[in-house]
Amino acid sequence: MKFIILDTETTGTKEEDRIIQLSFLVTDENNEIEEIEDTLCKPPLPISYEAMAVHHITPEMLENAETIHNTKSWDRLNELNIFENIMVIHNAKFDIEMLFKEDFENNLLKDAERSLAYNLVIEAIGKVEGITATPEEREAKYEEIATQYNMGVEQVKAAVNEQAIESEVVYRKTIDFLVDNLEVE
Repeated sequence: MKFIILDTETTGTKEEDRIIQLSFLVTDENNEIEEIEDTLCKPPLPISYEAMAVHHITPEMLENAETIHNTKSWDRLNELNIFENIMVIHNAKFDIEMLFKEDFENNLLKDAERSLAYNLVIEAIGKVEGITATPEEREAKYEEIATQYNMGVEQVKAAVNEQAIESEVVYRKTIDFLVDNLEVE
């Protein structure tokens, strides 16, 4: 999992305005910065004076810039646009709308919807097959999480409720059941 801390600067705030700067940090789950992207982009329309007064980006600064779709930053942002990652955006509604104008796909939402559908199907199969988690399996899952995050088991138990552990164990057991009973013709 990575965190993408994103900001844009634009030609203005109106419906027709577009991105002229795409900036983001990529951090790991420990908030260690892995990469920084900061790219000026040539827009398809002029920058408004009001916008220039805010971000101080002038048309001269964009003369040799690529359009957003031809930048390394755009390509990298699209690579990072997966369900496992989290985007952190201060003025999210505005910046996301600007990204959508550039045909940015909300893969995070699509992947979340697809993942939810898969999880519901797997959960239903688990119920139909009567798959449950034993107390020993739940305890083993708590211990696994404690080891993974270098925490005490009691700390994990205080932070993660038993129903979440139960669901995770049943989900894994249902996947194993499906794999074991898979018939390929």
